[in-house]
Amino acid sequence: MIPFLTLIFIIFGLPSLHFYVCLDKQRKYLKQICKGIPGKYGSRFSFLEQLRKRKGSYQFGGLSLQRMVAIEYFYRWPRIIDVLPGTAPEERLEIRFPVVQKFWLRMILDPHHTGDPEALVLEEPDIDALYVIHSNQHEAAKHFLLSRPPFPDLRLPNPMDRLEIHHGWGTAEFFFPAHRNFQQMHLEVLIEWLARFFADYESQSKLVLSVSVVGDARCPYCRENLETSSERIFQCVQCGAKLHENCWKENKQCTTWGCQSGVALPLGQAEQR
Repeated sequence: MIPFLTLIFIIFGLPSLHFYVCLDKQRKYLKQICKGIPGKYGSRFSFLEQLRKRKGSYQFGGLSLQRMVAIEYFYRWPRIIDVLPGTAPEERLEIRFPVVQKFWLRMILDPHHTGDPEALVLEEPDIDALYVIHSNQHEAAKHFLLSRPPFPDLRLPNPMDRLEIHHGWGTAEFFFPAHRNFQQMHLEVLIEWLARFFADYESQSKLVLSVSVVGDARCPYCRENLETSSERIFQCVQCGAKLHENCWKENKQCTTWGCQSGVALPLGQAEQR
């Protein structure tokens, strides 16, 4: 009986113990870079779930400049053999701030990109050379980005891999942070810059600059198709922007830059006004 139990422990217990040590290494890294920031740690996935899928995340919730911030460290081992060295071959640090969304924005790091006819060009060489930028409101996005102080990339070991405002969240991503020597001081610089960036986004979005609704069959909040959706469509009574009902309720106001409306009606009723 004892040899059988020993065999069971070797087959199942040792790999599980090693995987736990690997997870603990990832969690220690997040705690190291978040040291000094008030908040709480937690995980959305149980140990058994992470063991079964060989992936998971560890997250931190706190405050930066009186704004709620969520910092989540994702890790993944694609194959069983990848667990043996301990270091996860796939890692991603995600920093999220809740925002009242006015337009959708996505900036993806791609220094080798070629011309994209749908991409936004800022005519700012340092940014245009690094990022591919997309938005559903080009003029609003361009005005906002050009009105901001320079990106903090010069004070970071590497540029951000992605910056996005989507579905009521402002998100920045940084791939392989531990491998790229992303440390506590870099996180402090980045979250302070992001907190101000998203605060300015919300405050400037309340100014009536220009109201222009692009004829797009997608919801400007979640970017899902409006025409094939079974959900009710709401329309802003001021500018005519169309959103899913739940998207409007979640954002609590119109997503069009310059439109301050907080009132929308179901599509049929709005067209009758």
